[in-house]
Amino acid sequence: MLDSFIETAYSDKVTFLEKSSDLFQFKQSLDLATVDFPGLEEMRTFFKDKIFHFVNELTGLPLNGQVDMFLSEYQRTDHLLCHDDELESRRIAFILYLSRDWKPDYGGTLDLFGAVEYPLIPTTVQTSIMPEFNKFVFFDVSCRSFHQVSEVLKSDVRRLALSGWFLGEPLPRPEADICNPIFKSLGMLEGTGAINSTYLDATTQPPINAQLEEDSEVMLVDFLNPENYGHVLKELKDVVKWSEKGPPNVEHCWEAEVGSASKLIEVFQSKEFHALLETLTEFEFGPSTKAVTRLSKYGHKCYQLVKHHEGAGANGEDDEEEDTEDEEDSTQLIDIFYFAGDFEWQESYGGEIIDRKSVV
Repeated sequence: MLDSFIETAYSDKVTFLEKSSDLFQFKQSLDLATVDFPGLEEMRTFFKDKIFHFVNELTGLPLNGQVDMFLSEYQRTDHLLCHDDELESRRIAFILYLSRDWKPDYGGTLDLFGAVEYPLIPTTVQTSIMPEFNKFVFFDVSCRSFHQVSEVLKSDVRRLALSGWFLGEPLPRPEADICNPIFKSLGMLEGTGAINSTYLDATTQPPINAQLEEDSEVMLVDFLNPENYGHVLKELKDVVKWSEKGPPNVEHCWEAEVGSASKLIEVFQSKEFHALLETLTEFEFGPSTKAVTRLSKYGHKCYQLVKHHEGAGANGEDDEEEDTEDEEDSTQLIDIFYFAGDFEWQESYGGEIIDRKSVV
């Protein structure tokens, strides 16, 4: 049964659809309840009968006998970042690995996270499970079932698995919002020294403002004085102290420790810089304007998810308010990013910023 199913899964009889967002990148089949191919019906019956009764008896959870199943395929650079799987009636998540001769240096492990109690957020990976052929893994789905699929590192391999959930009565979520923390407007501002005089010239500022008004974004090259750039890189490498940043269901990168990068941050927190922003954006910086700066470092396996809307409630839905203030009194945000590196960045390196407004 398994050999027949695998042979078909690896053939062109199964259609895999690309799944991609700030959280994941892999391929997935349609719900296996809606398709048919050789060996599938026998596999469905096996899971609904024998596997279901085995898991139900072992866990004692109130399952209802329904099962959702699909095939997943991960190839080089594919991944699934930290999440908890909670959705509708999912009670038990399961994975049956179908790739033969998988080796540790291929990546693609299933990583299970520990979590602190309050606020309930993932901490560090407690267990990593190799996707070895014919291994069956399952775990209960709850607000603390944080897990991820690490990046597949090997070319010309396919991490194929049969995955899904046994369904049951939904679990109530805690009252506290244990989802991703709300992000304020953050800038990855990496720099020191004087700003390039080109952008201080009154003749160049109106075209910048016009482009910003037209496209809602603008890119300024060589923003700091080029002669100071070497000092910027040296300070980033030799002076700044970095600490790992999380939680993993939100981001994984390094952030400058408080007090170790005051010279880098001073420029972007200065009144002079705010005055320049006011000129370029026509956004009025008043006494109540709050500027938040952040100095971050990114490398292999680093990521940062799309920030949450500030009005999002515990369920990710915007809170409704009556008698809202005029539009001009509502919160306005300006995101500023300054990038520094000692080599020319290539598109194939990744690390791009994805505008959440472009995702439908």
